[in-house]
Amino acid sequence: MDQRSDFLKEMFAAHSAFRQDDEAAGIRCLRAALARLDGHDTAKVDVLPPPVAEELLARALDHGIRPGLVRRLIARYRFSTDNPLRGESPPPVRIYTLGRFSLLVDDKPIVVKGKAKQKPLEMLKVLVALGGRDVPMARLADVLWPEVDGDTAYKNAEVTLHRLRRLTKSGAVLLRESSLSLNPDLCRVDVWELQRNLGYIESALREADSHPVEYVGLWRDMEQLYRGPFLAAAESLPWAVSLREKLRSRFCRVTMQLADALKRAGALDNAVELYRRALEVDDLAEELYRGLIRSLLEAGRYAEAANAYHRCREVLGRVLGVSPSADLEALCRRHSIRLIAVNGESMAC
Repeated sequence: MDQRSDFLKEMFAAHSAFRQDDEAAGIRCLRAALARLDGHDTAKVDVLPPPVAEELLARALDHGIRPGLVRRLIARYRFSTDNPLRGESPPPVRIYTLGRFSLLVDDKPIVVKGKAKQKPLEMLKVLVALGGRDVPMARLADVLWPEVDGDTAYKNAEVTLHRLRRLTKSGAVLLRESSLSLNPDLCRVDVWELQRNLGYIESALREADSHPVEYVGLWRDMEQLYRGPFLAAAESLPWAVSLREKLRSRFCRVTMQLADALKRAGALDNAVELYRRALEVDDLAEELYRGLIRSLLEAGRYAEAANAYHRCREVLGRVLGVSPSADLEALCRRHSIRLIAVNGESMAC
């Protein structure tokens, strides 16, 4: 294993120990991690999630571990110099779109009554759906007022933007060169945090894929963010469906990548648990059922595999009106005799 992978392994082990209130183990792992940077100050510390890196570097300073090196890392990667263990005030504007929609300003939920007054919040939803950064006003106008001519729609967008700014903090929604952006210094958006966490896990697996158990904690952080589909209440509106499906697809892909890495490392039970937890978040993702069933079969847990298949069939049929794919049916047929033989009853796929 190379120097960078060893460093990342020790840093994640330290993070895990501190989360379990094992101060001695955390300090020991942190000391070992930073010792590996002798002569290698340019290791990619920024592959760590910023909150994790900031917490660990702050702890290192608190305990006098390589203070010169730690300060150089903080400066190089522009990490916060505040000790995150004492907590930082969250941005004043928080926007939740996963599994529900909620806008909080200074910890107070913004509630707008009356259908006619919902347009500013609808503009905010569309802005998030289109990326939240440098979204042309003309694009927003077309989405929000598709039935009117361009000039009228643009004027409507200007009025609605004024109302949206009144609902939020000054400077939270920026207009520059006819494009809107959410100010990342004032706004916390759950979609952005989810995308960052997904990226962290992908990067971590690329950097040190022989120790995937270290990254299960990162997946659980992601799980806390992904409370459900993006703006599910928006149903089939094209501007919402696109991002919803991209997030769902990436969540499933990262989950499967981590589960595969866990299995390669001999942590099959961890992979099974990962799939079960993922299905609690998205029980319509057939690929997650397929991964769970395959993992259970590999573990010799045939009755559970059959139960997972029947659950998949029931949920997909009841909610979506579809049957499992030919691939999943073929997987189950290949193991049907074994399922019957082990369970002693007709539970075969």
